[in-house]
Amino acid sequence: MEALRSFPPQQFRFSMAGCRILVCQHLDDTLSLYYGPHLLGRYNAQGELITAPVSRRKRRVA
Repeated sequence: MEALRSFPPQQFRFSMAGCRILVCQHLDDTLSLYYGPHLLGRYNAQGELITAPVSRRKRRVA
């Protein structure tokens, strides 16, 4: 589970140090990491990142 010590950089916060992270283990042995409503990453049973979270926020183009 070495991969769980680090996860992809987040746009909403510079560092997640000292933050409480919710780890959810699913029935298919995948793990999801959350910080409040933010999905930080999903991992398979071997601890490898499945997909990088997609930002739901759409930016306006001027």
